[in-house]
Amino acid sequence: EEGVEEGEAGTLNNLGLSYVMQERWLEAKACYEQSIQISRRIEDASAAVSTSCNVAMLWRDAGDNEKAISALLEAMDVCVEMDASELGQITEHARDMAYWMAQEGEWEPIGKLALALQERLDPLADDPTAPVEVSAFAEIGRLTTAVLYSVSQAQGDLSHPQLQEIMEAVTGFDQLTGGAFGFGEWIESVCQRPRGGLTLI
Repeated sequence: EEGVEEGEAGTLNNLGLSYVMQERWLEAKACYEQSIQISRRIEDASAAVSTSCNVAMLWRDAGDNEKAISALLEAMDVCVEMDASELGQITEHARDMAYWMAQEGEWEPIGKLALALQERLDPLADDPTAPVEVSAFAEIGRLTTAVLYSVSQAQGDLSHPQLQEIMEAVTGFDQLTGGAFGFGEWIESVCQRPRGGLTLI
């Protein structure tokens, strides 16, 4: 029964993706919402968070930054409620969303996104009772928001002092993590090419 529902949730998510490709936004959203409902019912946190993030990217693709940011915050709420160790999905989609915004010179929404995420991440990062994995992802999330905010303030200008300062900070982090998160590379490429953010499950 659970395996069948898991497959149904995945099918609905992927159908939503196909509707996005056709710019059939409301039909895509309906599929995503059904998929999320099933994933929540069977307690599949990874799928629920992933599809919730796809709702955010749907609105970004539709050109509605306000709804996109709101939907990503809702995805984070789902993440915290079901399994906060899925925080990595939220920050990765935040970076993807910022790519699209940067490609269109929409710097202010990137800053709004960063501040809104930081507000939700701070309590998790500062919670002494949180599992180590959750605290680690929350700290990486806070670094992500700092990067996004700096990019928004610099408006993509790599010579901007604030961006140079954050570059110094993330260079050390990238070295420590073997480049696993690629913050420096992200900063350098953010204004050069767009990248999609929808995820098949």
